[in-house]
Amino acid sequence: MIEDLRRVVAASGLEMPAEDVIVDYFSTLRTDMTGYNKMVWSSSTIDEGHWDIDPDKGRELFIVNQFRSENPLAEIEILVYETLMNRIGYAEKPRQLAGGALASIKWLYGVE
Repeated sequence: MIEDLRRVVAASGLEMPAEDVIVDYFSTLRTDMTGYNKMVWSSSTIDEGHWDIDPDKGRELFIVNQFRSENPLAEIEILVYETLMNRIGYAEKPRQLAGGALASIKWLYGVE
């Protein structure tokens, strides 16, 4: 995959080092999990592998629990949608997903 990224950046004609793109692209794989006060996590019951009633099978809940262990005093909200949250979901249910995002922002900033 990294070689593919290098090829695409080189072919794009943009004056940007491929290594900068690669660092940004994979930044979520090495995020510092400490020092947070609040966190909102969104997932969908329909997006397989992300959410599961069995926590041992749900990738998202596993990551939330990692965050919780690193930030034991942090407030955490988990939003679980009954629709796809990928590009199809945003096309089919834009108001519902935007409403969830707005509710998250209001909660983070303490706005009622």
